[in-house]
Amino acid sequence: MLRRLIACLASALPPKFVSDRLLPWASLVLAVIGALWVFHEYSNDLAIARVMTTIDLHKRYTEKLFVIKEEVTLASIPLLLHSRCKFIENSVKSGKLKPRGKSINCNNIDRETLQELDRYILEGELRKQLREYVFSRVAERTLSKKEAQGLAHLSIFFRSIVICVEHDNCDAETSIALFAREMVEFVNMTCPFDAKVERGGKTVTKELAKFLVDHEVHKNIYWSLDPNREKLFACDQLRALEG
Repeated sequence: MLRRLIACLASALPPKFVSDRLLPWASLVLAVIGALWVFHEYSNDLAIARVMTTIDLHKRYTEKLFVIKEEVTLASIPLLLHSRCKFIENSVKSGKLKPRGKSINCNNIDRETLQELDRYILEGELRKQLREYVFSRVAERTLSKKEAQGLAHLSIFFRSIVICVEHDNCDAETSIALFAREMVEFVNMTCPFDAKVERGGKTVTKELAKFLVDHEVHKNIYWSLDPNREKLFACDQLRALEG
């Protein structure tokens, strides 16, 4: 189209004007258009490459590391349930909570006990005290060698996602779509151990939490594992990042 327009102009203008004025400008316009097209195609290729890199990382995660995370989570569930049960039991005995049904037996948490525990909805200061109590007990738990190695592998992997996005090698939106929930679960699972590892410094859980907040994951209820949607993160030191 542009060439045809130039040819029409050239036939209507004097030869010297065409050679001295029109052709240089026409060549420049064609060069700019060509450069823009190449840049457009290059940008598309880069965008596709970032998405594919992210998808490849997710494939690696689902094939190997997802199982590790599930194993560590399952190993923590009995302690989490028992801690919650004991806190509610003690709160009822101290008068902080009113009995809602049958007495609770925390030494044998069966289906009936779970139903009784669900009758108690903790809010405000009691909910905060429950978190502190549960996480203090979780932090005291001694991890098996397999669990410790699994958490280390997960920590390295999730941090590599952050670095990959920061260096524009992974697509940010795709990374959030594929890994946000997994990162939230990992952060909430491991943040109780931070006090044992490092006080006041920068931990991997803080780095992951900041990454999630920077991408406004905390504003999307879909990523929240908290049924009452107070905050995205469970530990107080990370909840502060949400504002």
